Amino acid sequence: MNSDIQELVKDKLSIKSKNNTYTWTLKLNNSLNIGHLVPLFTLADVLKKSAFVKIFIDDFTDKPSEIMNRRSVLMKDILLNFFKKMECNTELISFCCTSEIRNNEEYVMDFYKMISVTTESQVIKTIYNTSDNLKLYNYIEPILFINDLQSVSKSNILIGENKESFCELSKNVLNDIHKDELSFISHPVIRDYKGNVMSKSNKNTSINITDGNNNINNKIKKFFCEEGNLKTDIFDIYEFIIFPSYERKGEELVVEKRDNISTTYKNIESLKEDFVMKQVHPGDLKDTCAKNVLRILDSLFDRSPEYLKKLNSAFN
Repeated sequence: MNSDIQELVKDKLSIKSKNNTYTWTLKLNNSLNIGHLVPLFTLADVLKKSAFVKIFIDDFTDKPSEIMNRRSVLMKDILLNFFKKMECNTELISFCCTSEIRNNEEYVMDFYKMISVTTESQVIKTIYNTSDNLKLYNYIEPILFINDLQSVSKSNILIGENKESFCELSKNVLNDIHKDELSFISHPVIRDYKGNVMSKSNKNTSINITDGNNNINNKIKKFFCEEGNLKTDIFDIYEFIIFPSYERKGEELVVEKRDNISTTYKNIESLKEDFVMKQVHPGDLKDTCAKNVLRILDSLFDRSPEYLKKLNSAFN
């Protein structure tokens, strides 16, 4: 494997990659939000090192197929345009949908094998350890997830750190049916102002690419942020989205303060240090965050009124 890619992933995600292909899964429940930018930035980085990327679109839902087909086409268009704006080689990207792989005999046989060796106690322990009321779908969901991925290819799979328990279950199940273990790479997750993982949260609380400017400003203002207190999820937006966007351009973050004095920051550590010392007010932190989130979204996605109307129509 290309050593540059290996070091890149090791540095960013604290794991050593095993091959030259990276897979990311995306549900089509809603359109993209800023939580998706974390894995997308990582995929852009490995693409620039000539790695291959497979984007696995989970379009298998109870909604009519024509709706999901429309969403799938739009999502592919959004993602390809994103990677073009990130100056990536889109010829290295391929897409796959759950609807394309689940209706074949080999997939079904693997699914039955996995179900047969997976116990309810395993699922509760590794996936739903806080639940005492495991429903049928809670039981089969992780099995479908594992089977989907191992059916696509053997690759490095980007997965949110909130789903790391899937890795343990995957290892146990695939070992029991003598299948190759999947290779997972964990990435940080972004939370909304209610503390929920943004990629899974309600579109009314997550910061979506389809949100208007006022809506994004209002959502960021709702984040808990107490003067001098680092226990706020807003710093994750800075660390994993805003600062990386400046690093890619070789620039630094400027925080405009209410005393009309602007301060430049090279990294998240220096910003946190000033915040603890109460040299950055929570209001200034939120205003700068909103301004930069809008800058990033406007630079990477088509947010024209016509296109946003099209997206809202498809994903509502």
